[in-house]
Amino acid sequence: MEIKQINDTIQEFTDDRVENKKTYQYAIVAKDRSNLWSSLDHSTITVQVMDLTPIKIISFLQGLPDRENKKIILTWDYAKNKDKVTSLSIYKNIKGTQPTLWRELNGDVFTLEDKNLKINVEYEYHLIPSLQSNSPAKEEVLTVVY
Repeated sequence: MEIKQINDTIQEFTDDRVENKKTYQYAIVAKDRSNLWSSLDHSTITVQVMDLTPIKIISFLQGLPDRENKKIILTWDYAKNKDKVTSLSIYKNIKGTQPTLWRELNGDVFTLEDKNLKINVEYEYHLIPSLQSNSPAKEEVLTVVY
């Protein structure tokens, strides 16, 4: 099926009617001034579409400082209609510094306490789910002042 006819000399074409994880085959043929067509022998290409746009998985994220018990309670949840979460990586940092891996959790954990804190410090938690399908999941960042 012909998807585009071009009369000038462009060097790229974007097909925006593709579906994720499907394979497409394209053929490019040219017609010269004598109305002769080029051969298909070396003008076909096969492309597998991979959409690497991160999926929003975390639907709820909250961090409650509990100064009386000297902790921050993190709570989160996942979108129910999305891919299954197999694990969750949480990176932590003091705002303005580089995040480092703080915890690796199973996908069925939805709360965690942080007791390694200093008073009047702004902490950032970066939650990155891993999905069963291996599709990329969107990172969510939570800032909590303790």
